Amino acid sequence: MDLPLGTGTIDVSLPDCEVTVARPTGGTTVDVRAAAERALEDPIGPPLADRVDPDDDVAIVVTDITRKAPDDVLLDVLLERLERCGVAREQVTVVVGLGLHRPMTDDEIEAMLGPHADLAVNHDPESVVEVGTVSKDDVPVEIGEPVVEGDGGQYTDSKEAARIADLIETYEAAGLERTDIGVIAPFRAQGSEISKHVPDEVAVDTVDRFQGSSQEVIIVSFTATGALEGPIFEDYRRINVALTRPKRALVLVGDANALATDPVYERMVEWATR
Repeated sequence: MDLPLGTGTIDVSLPDCEVTVARPTGGTTVDVRAAAERALEDPIGPPLADRVDPDDDVAIVVTDITRKAPDDVLLDVLLERLERCGVAREQVTVVVGLGLHRPMTDDEIEAMLGPHADLAVNHDPESVVEVGTVSKDDVPVEIGEPVVEGDGGQYTDSKEAARIADLIETYEAAGLERTDIGVIAPFRAQGSEISKHVPDEVAVDTVDRFQGSSQEVIIVSFTATGALEGPIFEDYRRINVALTRPKRALVLVGDANALATDPVYERMVEWATR
């Protein structure tokens, strides 16, 4: 029998043994690209377009060379779909999930991922972020930095989300209906964080998705501490959308010092604090 070894095979003969060779049951050959496109068209859960914004940094985790998977084709399909969602190729990092295996060489990555090899980095077990603990012994859960960043970790602020929840309670106590309140966040990750803190009746969404809508009260979460990070802050027209959505009241929540690092936002803060 021929057994795979590296990039080739090795002939193995066991004349003194009774050998049973387990073979796959087979079936119709799968068109990987077509199957991947179908999966994206009819996903389990929200579609990709509802999960990403044009400003997002995206991390895609792939197998390493020890697993036979058509990662190059899957990446083709995913990158094409992300581009349709407004996410540029340069905003994507492909992380090679090594487990306990050695890092892949540049040649191996190129052979596995083809034209997408330039996007790939090996997982670095020394460059991780602790995101929580499990069990009574508080065993740390650590995730690679590129994956955490791609998940929007740098674009969330739970304290800011909690402050927004307090503001909504204050407006409710004053007699305003929850359905009259809207919250706009510059990043989808922060929108998800805020949704964990506020009632379902409160509309929470990103700047782009609030275009054409309005509410009696709009609360804008800037999610900026120390400095303004993210291309959205460079596009004043999009922030202008957020500032012009309220009918009666506009509430700005953010780090005034961070906002003051940009002259336009500095004037906005000065206007808001008069």
